[in-house]
Amino acid sequence: MAAASSTTSGGGATGATTADTGSQSSSTGSGGATNTNTAAGSGGGVTSTTVTASTGTVVTTCPTEPSEAVDPPANAQEQRVVDPSQRYQTTEGWGTSLCWFGNVIGGWSDSRRNAVADLLFDEENGLGLNVVRYNIGGGDAPDHSHMGYSKEMPGFKPTEGGTYDFSADANQRWMLDAAIERIDDSELILEAFSNSPPWWMTNSGCASGAEGGGNNLKSGYFDDFADYLSEVVLHFRDTWGIHFRTLEPLNEPMVEWSSFGGQEGCHVEQADQETVLHEVRSALDGKGLTEVELAGPDETALDVTVETYNSFSTDTRGLISQINTHAYWGSQRSQLFDLATRDDKRLWSSEIDGSGAPAPFDVYAHNHDDIVPGLDIAQRITRDLREMHVDAWIFWQAVESEQAQTSLNKNWGLLHGDFEDGSEQTWMTKKYYTMKQYSAFIRPGFVMISVDDDDAVAFMNEEKGRLVIVQRRAANSDTVVSYDLSRFGTVGVQAAIYRTSPDESFERLTDIVIADNRLAAPIKAQSITTFVIDCIGP
Repeated sequence: MAAASSTTSGGGATGATTADTGSQSSSTGSGGATNTNTAAGSGGGVTSTTVTASTGTVVTTCPTEPSEAVDPPANAQEQRVVDPSQRYQTTEGWGTSLCWFGNVIGGWSDSRRNAVADLLFDEENGLGLNVVRYNIGGGDAPDHSHMGYSKEMPGFKPTEGGTYDFSADANQRWMLDAAIERIDDSELILEAFSNSPPWWMTNSGCASGAEGGGNNLKSGYFDDFADYLSEVVLHFRDTWGIHFRTLEPLNEPMVEWSSFGGQEGCHVEQADQETVLHEVRSALDGKGLTEVELAGPDETALDVTVETYNSFSTDTRGLISQINTHAYWGSQRSQLFDLATRDDKRLWSSEIDGSGAPAPFDVYAHNHDDIVPGLDIAQRITRDLREMHVDAWIFWQAVESEQAQTSLNKNWGLLHGDFEDGSEQTWMTKKYYTMKQYSAFIRPGFVMISVDDDDAVAFMNEEKGRLVIVQRRAANSDTVVSYDLSRFGTVGVQAAIYRTSPDESFERLTDIVIADNRLAAPIKAQSITTFVIDCIGP
């Protein structure tokens, strides 16, 4: 995280919207019997699924006539082609880091903190986020009190000569456990990351940075830092059964983090970053954590990530399994994708948010119900998916302080919470519902395919026979778009439609009939619309 958070005024208590995503269920009897189950899919019609027990073969009979669907508009103003033959990345899913909101909400009353966890991680009643980034706090000097409330993360080794205290960070750890409980094991991805080493490993004696923004990891403590991170990851695995797939040692290391700042941060020059990566890899391997992969360099801007990654030697790049980047600034999305492809790395947009203004940290009037911040985050998602072909898209922190966002006059966060007055109240925002337009239907394992619109993405799951199109429209006028589906071998008879707009929040609309392999649909001004089409095949 490069700087402070967001705002919003008004609103009511937290409420959850359940996505009617539909389901197909089947049961397999014993001894080769055949069981047939019928369910209403999200596309509207009745779908019969037959499972033969002896072979496990699944035969799906799709509806031939639409049910409870309206006819398409007569005249389309815009034409789009969806092409399943042009395939790109297979998505790993959607996520959030847990700092700093977990440090607060994890300590709320049981009912309220569980309600927030449901809104974020429950697939049926919430966003279904499945990628979770846990912050291994460094911990600041005990006589320091300059970090903002929620941002001073507890460390697990508060003094150099002391012992590890794994009772620390109870609130964020609660939120991590809550996420794990709600995410299917087949979709769960966990990453650990660090914003700063413990204060006693720093040149300044402060976990927020060095005086003047220079290097803040002591030259003789690179191996100590690696030992600290690996020891925490080891304890999580062996004591609590929590397995981090990746560990990112350095967060935004080229930012000139200053001492006595508002959050943890540590500037580390590029050559020293290489040394840290080698030390961490050695420490992980030495503790039997060979399965834990390294991620980096995770700079604050796309162009800086490209620069830092290119500065690494071939040997150092070989240590990294996953390139992480923040996308607050910069334009080199295609260049970063090319690097990841060349070196066979996963690529994550690992941290992003914004106020609603074109520049993410600029002021934009705090308003929970304003669609513009939703349109802004939809544009950021779409660009990262289309131009960078990221394997996963991770929000900075899904819940922001209502007090901070009000005072800053911004709209960071998907939810806003009372972080300071003790009411444990939360507020929904249009950004929450915008996120759901994507995460509720584009699930892990879906493959991005071509749609010739810079403001749209299309994903398909061939096994499920499902196509999902998410269309953003920032213009102040309505239009009608016709999506040409003739390049598919089979096409369902109707499409389910969900929309978020100035006066709608993830609203299920009446299904639309698909005629002549075309989906013609009205696109409302300033909206994000999701189309879900079942019984489709390439």
